Amino acid sequence: MKEYVVDHVIDCSPERYWSLWLDPDWSERFLVDGLGYLDCTIDPVRREGDAQLRDMVVTPKVAIPKALRRAVGERLTYTERGRLEGGVWRYDVSMAAFSAFSGRGEVRLAALPDGRCTRTTRMSFSVKMPMLGKRIEATALDNAKVELDRGAAVINAWLSENT
Repeated sequence: MKEYVVDHVIDCSPERYWSLWLDPDWSERFLVDGLGYLDCTIDPVRREGDAQLRDMVVTPKVAIPKALRRAVGERLTYTERGRLEGGVWRYDVSMAAFSAFSGRGEVRLAALPDGRCTRTTRMSFSVKMPMLGKRIEATALDNAKVELDRGAAVINAWLSENT
């Protein structure tokens, strides 16, 4: 299993961040227009006690090494099932076309004195497949790192234009 933790400063309060992230229309624009995802379907948020839950199916635009295409296909469509509770977003990632893959993570926000916040993302991937599993995990992690960095820049650019 490969794990990654990264911090990004986001130019808004935690409350503003969560209100954007849980807005299906904003999230779709962020993923498709901002990050260039090929496809995105986001379910409406539903409540379960104090928690807010949201599922989405997305197809990011990622480069898949030729050696891995036989195992995972030409496109990496995945489902993310997320839950915001107590200020922490926890999610599981799965791929219907590639059941050997699983991922999970959490996002925590910490308010900064200047009205911004630090977003800490912890994620891990596991691929149960002889010989190729570790390589697929590493590729997934490399793609996730790039997407998290790009995502923080896109969010901050959007906030600067819309605040």
